[in-house]
Amino acid sequence: MNDKEKIDIRFVGEKDLNNNAEAIVDMFRENYLVSFPDGDNVDEFKFSKFESVKKFVKDGSAIFVGAYSGDKIVGFIWAYKKFFFGEERIHITAISVESSFRNRGIGRRLIEFIEEYTLNNGIEFMELVVTSSNDRAVNLYKKCGFNVTRLQLEKKSVETCR
Repeated sequence: MNDKEKIDIRFVGEKDLNNNAEAIVDMFRENYLVSFPDGDNVDEFKFSKFESVKKFVKDGSAIFVGAYSGDKIVGFIWAYKKFFFGEERIHITAISVESSFRNRGIGRRLIEFIEEYTLNNGIEFMELVVTSSNDRAVNLYKKCGFNVTRLQLEKKSVETCR
């Protein structure tokens, strides 16, 4: 990466959300298609996620961090605080990097930013859910020290147990 391609990682405010709406919506679309390649309603999903982020950033209940190339958001991580068995945690809801900016360590830097936030706020654990077939993401999370602690299984209710 040369100096012109310097990527800054920082919190995203309402103004930057609005100025980068199209790029963020496109990244939500990519996330959806990776996790649900046969899924419907991708347009509904991407716009509803963006509206949720705007609401949560405005009310302070979300941690939304962007990877910036100049003023343009080229990646993001969205997280929030939650309690699990009485213990405060950071739950990572989504992480995405624009396809033309991948393989530059941006995803790792976004996770490190959230990890630093977690440590600075006295929170011991971070967690996330990932589609098992998303090998690229699973490998990144494992490299960043995440471990599998639970498995989510799904079944169509019309299928019988054999």
